[in-house]
Amino acid sequence: AAAEATLSVARQKGQKAQEVADEARRHANKMQDFLRSGLADLMQQALAVEQQEAEFQRNEEAWQSELDSLVLQQANAMVKRDELTAEVQKHATESRQREAKVAKLEAEFKQVEEKRLLARRSTDALRSEVEELRRTAELRRAEQRRDASE
Repeated sequence: AAAEATLSVARQKGQKAQEVADEARRHANKMQDFLRSGLADLMQQALAVEQQEAEFQRNEEAWQSELDSLVLQQANAMVKRDELTAEVQKHATESRQREAKVAKLEAEFKQVEEKRLLARRSTDALRSEVEELRRTAELRRAEQRRDASE
């Protein structure tokens, strides 16, 4: 009877040990499932982060490309501005030179005009004198003809 009681206690302990082992297995399986689920979530999060980083990298490259393009456009615009400024200065200088030349020519024209007016006055005076001399000569001839016909 003592052996049966010991056997019964041993069976109960074995059954209890089996239940504990089963419970530990179930718990281990649940933990494994939990860990797998957590790992899957972490892997998805890691993949999402990698995709975000890749998209950010593409955006950053696009922004850098756009920035580079804007810098080149600005540099080209600055070169064009400098060229136009130089051209404006060149035209301003040419304009001042032409204005000076025009002023000089106007002064020369004024002098020539004054000389022409003096020459015209002299010519008019000479014509008047010639005309007066011609009239005087005609009057003398007329007098001489009259004197000769008398």
